[in-house]
Amino acid sequence: MKQEIENFHFVEASLQRSFKSLSEISFINRARTPNEIELVNGPPFDFYRVSLHYMFTMEYIKLMELNKEQYPTNHYASLEKLSITVFKNHGDNFKQKHELNLDLLSEIRASDFFNKLKGDRDKKFAHADSNYSDPFSFHSFSDGEIQEGSEHLKKFKLIMDNCTSVFDYEFAFQHIDSRTDNFIKFHTKYKEYYYKNYFDAMKNGCGLL
Repeated sequence: MKQEIENFHFVEASLQRSFKSLSEISFINRARTPNEIELVNGPPFDFYRVSLHYMFTMEYIKLMELNKEQYPTNHYASLEKLSITVFKNHGDNFKQKHELNLDLLSEIRASDFFNKLKGDRDKKFAHADSNYSDPFSFHSFSDGEIQEGSEHLKKFKLIMDNCTSVFDYEFAFQHIDSRTDNFIKFHTKYKEYYYKNYFDAMKNGCGLL
């Protein structure tokens, strides 16, 4: 399949990174105890949160790029380009699913969430426009935006499943990895225990650097 549809792997990589980064953002942003909030609002999580927003925005917009026939080697992670390429190779057998893919992409492009991310990518992340707020400002996603992003990823999965169906192949990228969530919980408990037993820890050579 790689030889026949070259941009499959580019799309797969962007889907994986989009889902992983949004999942990590949701772990950091979820309701937490006061001590957990203190941890995720300090280093390294304050920088990690910003980095995740960059990754999600850039990979999400890669997937949503328009196919431009005059630039055949551009936008290789575009879901639209992928669907068009599969349609060119499989014709009538894929026509109905291709039309559904284009309808789903049109729905996503009409959403406020897509236009927010496209504006961030074009004017703040990939470029810097002077009229696009304070360069030091950063606003995390709201719970509603995380939910909308998750719904868009479900539509991406449907588009991808349509494209891979003609090959009898399914690409799974929505694997929940809860290690960051567990780290936040367990490290907070460790910190609480450490400070309650600070002097014993120091005597045993376990002082913090």
